[in-house]
Amino acid sequence: MDALQVKRMLARRFAPGNLRNQFKENILSSALIYDQIYSENMEKIRLGEIKKDEFIVNNRVDRRLGISLVLSISSIRKEYDDLVKIFRAIDPNQYYYPFEDLHVTVFDFIQANERYERNKDLEDVIKDVSYKAIQLVGPFSIILKGIVFSNAAGLIKGYDGDILIKIRGKIRELMNKMNLKNNERYISESSHVTFCRFTDDISNSIKYVELIENYRELEIGTENIVGMTLVEHDWYNRESKKRIIENYKLGKYG
Repeated sequence: MDALQVKRMLARRFAPGNLRNQFKENILSSALIYDQIYSENMEKIRLGEIKKDEFIVNNRVDRRLGISLVLSISSIRKEYDDLVKIFRAIDPNQYYYPFEDLHVTVFDFIQANERYERNKDLEDVIKDVSYKAIQLVGPFSIILKGIVFSNAAGLIKGYDGDILIKIRGKIRELMNKMNLKNNERYISESSHVTFCRFTDDISNSIKYVELIENYRELEIGTENIVGMTLVEHDWYNRESKKRIIENYKLGKYG
């Protein structure tokens, strides 16, 4: 399962018009998705059948850039550092995201690609769409609990009570009204945080799998969300390649 397949696995299973607003339902549906990723990939990882990130493996010049509305992660530094330290002890050769690069993608307006060109007029439209969409919600929290791996990447499992689904639906509605091209390849319903990508053969796949299983339901923490950021960034949200286009404070529930 490659990165795109994981994203599709995390795709929304229900039409935007049937938004579920109960937090309990979100936990149940998200858990089923994460469980499916787990069940379809653990044996592959155990057998060393992983998909390596070719850009990192080959030190390729990465010119892929795009524009996304994202949530920064700031409250779990110690928990994250402890988690990565444990994984590094088993296998230090994989790519573990620097804490500053961790994020939840709310919406990809332009998927990171090598043909990207900066366009101020388009940015202004995207800024307006983002502003209008986030007025639907006030501050909320994302529970970060457990991890799951595909054979290409490791994810911290997030549960947001369907708040992001509401925002994403509004963005699509506004884009449609404005005849703005939607580059989405899937309709997301999750609030996961990617924290690892495979870049080398796993040194001890049996122990690595045991570690994933041991921390499958790890209590990591809660991220309180009071704002969102529109950024131009690369595939990994690297701080060194990120340009902040606009910062937003969350509005009140509409």
